[in-house]
Amino acid sequence: MLSARSLIASLLLGSRPPRLAGGALVRAAELFGQGEGATRVALSRMVAAGELVAEGGTYALAGTLLVRHAEQQADRSGPPTAWDGTWEVLVAGAEGGRPAGERAALRRALAVHRLAPWREGV
Repeated sequence: MLSARSLIASLLLGSRPPRLAGGALVRAAELFGQGEGATRVALSRMVAAGELVAEGGTYALAGTLLVRHAEQQADRSGPPTAWDGTWEVLVAGAEGGRPAGERAALRRALAVHRLAPWREGV
């Protein structure tokens, strides 16, 4: 089950513009099993963390989540291409134990190319 924070982030990341009324966010989170209290606490914490801004009963993305939204919108700017049925697979071995910064940079570089991690049983 997704956390209330993850649900809020997902809902706003998928919205254009990335702004929704607090009540709408609460009702949507309830559809995924999150109570009103948990959702409102998550909203407050996200505002305090600079991930959201609250104005007039609505919540909008801010900070790194707003940057992520812009990147997602840029990815969608071109027309979709037809899938030719092929897959790309990259296996990055654990030997040598990369430092955390290197691992994070590799994940970001792969995400730019729309490659997602699949760790179990490669």
